[in-house]
Amino acid sequence: MIEAAAAFLAWLGAALVVLGDGRRSLGFGLFLVTVGFALLAWAGGQPAGAIAIAAGGLIGSARCWRTGATWGLMPAGSTP
Repeated sequence: MIEAAAAFLAWLGAALVVLGDGRRSLGFGLFLVTVGFALLAWAGGQPAGAIAIAAGGLIGSARCWRTGATWGLMPAGSTP
């Protein structure tokens, strides 16, 4: 059950990264992907890998969050 929830978080984060229209949505998507992957690594018996994934992803997510002032998703019709 934990694996399914972690996989859903990673999927949701990747969807935000793809549909993000600002740095903050990119940062939040990266955060969700990081949490999902770290949980999957932890559940797979790799605590050192989970910590490494969490550290790198959270640093990257925080940097994206701090640098951007916008938030949003792409409006309908913005891509063909």
